[in-house]
Amino acid sequence: MKSTILFVLMQWISSVLRRGVQKLHFYIREHVFVSSHSLFCCNSLVELKIQAPCTLRVPGSHFVPNLKIIILHEVKFLNDSFPHSEELFLSFPVLKAFECINCTWLNAQYVSIETPQLESFGIEYLNTSLFHCTSKFRICSLHLTKFSYAGYLSENIILLEPSSILVASILIPCLKACMLLAQLCKVEGLHLQLYMIQAHKRGRHFASLPTFEKLIYLELDSYFQL
Repeated sequence: MKSTILFVLMQWISSVLRRGVQKLHFYIREHVFVSSHSLFCCNSLVELKIQAPCTLRVPGSHFVPNLKIIILHEVKFLNDSFPHSEELFLSFPVLKAFECINCTWLNAQYVSIETPQLESFGIEYLNTSLFHCTSKFRICSLHLTKFSYAGYLSENIILLEPSSILVASILIPCLKACMLLAQLCKVEGLHLQLYMIQAHKRGRHFASLPTFEKLIYLELDSYFQL
């Protein structure tokens, strides 16, 4: 009975999107399968927020025409091109802001996000059940000025044009901080939260942190367990 109701609900949402909806905020506690075609190919949709444990099936290459804001919580992306391709390529020509919290990318070794107008990008992996995730993100944007990351998988983030980033917020284990922070060495503002277990054995990692020659503002929070 519950699955039937959810199916009818998703069919209704797809129907509504065809009528020119510009903003969709979707909150639900039940797991559902969502059509990427109805969401991403809706020409009128400019803002999409999903906070639901849903599975979103996407082809290996996907062009999303008019979305400007995307906020995703607990979404599972399923690569429909697997096993022929283990890469997801998402193109957002007018996207301005992208936020992804505790999302997973199944059957995708690489997730490439091409967003020429992107200004703000945030990703968070603080759910311990996501430690097994190995997908690597490649973000390409010439106008990215704000970047935030929180989690344990920072080595999986590759910024192809990091020099435009002015402000960054990072919450990360010190052991894994160096690779990501090296990409952000030209930022002017940095909020950095580091934590380390057995700090007396791992102090060498501080020597590898970049000098941030353009830094104007620094906010540092740290937690070290000896």
